[in-house]
Amino acid sequence: MPLVRDLLSPRHSLRSLSDADLIHEVREGRVELFRDLYRRHYAAAYAYATSCMPSPVEAHELTDYAFSRLLYKLLSRDYSLARWHSGTVRCQLLDSVRDGATGRSYRASGALSMAFRAWTESGSRWSLEDDFHLAQAFQRLPSAAQCLLWHTVVEQDDPESVSRITGLDRRQLQFHGEQARSMLFQSRTSLYLERLDREDCRETIAQLGFPATAPLADTSTGHLSVCTDCRSVYEDLAHLDSRLAVQLPQRLLGWWPGSEYLRVKASVSVPLTDPPFLAREMGRTAERAAGRAVGRARHRTPAGGGPPPPRFPGPSRRPRPRSRSGSRSRAHGTHRPSVRVLNRSGTALTIIGLVAGIALGGALLASCADHRPPVRQPECPYTPTPPPLPHTPQHPVSPPPAGAEPLNT
Repeated sequence: MPLVRDLLSPRHSLRSLSDADLIHEVREGRVELFRDLYRRHYAAAYAYATSCMPSPVEAHELTDYAFSRLLYKLLSRDYSLARWHSGTVRCQLLDSVRDGATGRSYRASGALSMAFRAWTESGSRWSLEDDFHLAQAFQRLPSAAQCLLWHTVVEQDDPESVSRITGLDRRQLQFHGEQARSMLFQSRTSLYLERLDREDCRETIAQLGFPATAPLADTSTGHLSVCTDCRSVYEDLAHLDSRLAVQLPQRLLGWWPGSEYLRVKASVSVPLTDPPFLAREMGRTAERAAGRAVGRARHRTPAGGGPPPPRFPGPSRRPRPRSRSGSRSRAHGTHRPSVRVLNRSGTALTIIGLVAGIALGGALLASCADHRPPVRQPECPYTPTPPPLPHTPQHPVSPPPAGAEPLNT
């Protein structure tokens, strides 16, 4: 089996579609392209699963579970790119691996690695030392910036794989990386400004540039030497990159094996065959496509499944030979009426007699009805009214909040 670095090399035949493009194509019905996502992120998902499971076989099963869950989300109608960990496919997979391992801990806690079992037995707690505002600032970024920062700072992937995952030009990765870090710095600064009450503190933090280690104005330097809160903010922003690599995965995932994860990921062999769940889904997709093709073919052809059968001509009628008696009678000027003509005339006379009898009976009944006295209807002592309609209770509607815009119809 090839290593992950071989699959991500330029010589490999993997398509150059980014993760976002692959997700779009899979949702459009090209399920076979999911194998590119599988091979591209298998090493990372398997490395994370080995930190949760006690054996390689169970880690592989957990990895396939995470990928099958991702495929199910992509093919479902309610999938949205604006959900948790929307910026990276990698984060979604690692999150599913952790959830699958945590679910197994409720059934058999012995089927977990010792470190992960200790973490679950302690309540699967997120460390209180991790900065919640760092994760919040990261999630405020656009999806492209999240993906780029995660794979460059946290995953420490090589530029070729980062370029393929993000869809960015490899020669411009450094420029886009600086842009993403600047956006994270601004997002982090905005969160600090939201919780600062003093005006001088707000002015000092707002004057901090990117990077935070740039020279400061004299007023800012004097305030930082006095205000301990602003000094801690400055120190945080100055070491944002290092804190991002250590604290961000712990804040987003909870369980994070650290450098051991990076070491195992670099040595994982990626399977070349399709996983069973993907093969089954591709088979179902092919069956549905074949059924739609048959339906379209039946809609285009007449009922019966094909062209109508040819109609064969019936037996030809030969002219009847003229009888000698008939020719002799016509020769002498005599003519006898045929039996068919007599039958038609008798039927017509019968129908005429029947119609005349019906008309005569109707006239007699009408004359008798004119001589009958009218029947007097009894007077109703009250005027009936329709029953009242059932009362539908009106639920009170709360007024919209101030500043809310009306919904678009």
